[in-house]
Amino acid sequence: MGLSDGHREAIEPVLAGHRLGALVECADGTLEAVGAPEAATSLLEELVMRRLAAPTAGGTFALTLA
Repeated sequence: MGLSDGHREAIEPVLAGHRLGALVECADGTLEAVGAPEAATSLLEELVMRRLAAPTAGGTFALTLA
């Protein structure tokens, strides 16, 4: 399951056009931004602040909840 490349290609410009962003959890557990970069960055900062996401050793971010 997950977000296919085709769906991502359709969703990303709509989000960006409305200055919205989303975070997608990848199969390896890391988070990837979709849409407007500023909005996705804001979401990520909020998750880190609430301790719902944390940096990984590889320099990416992952959710902390199981």
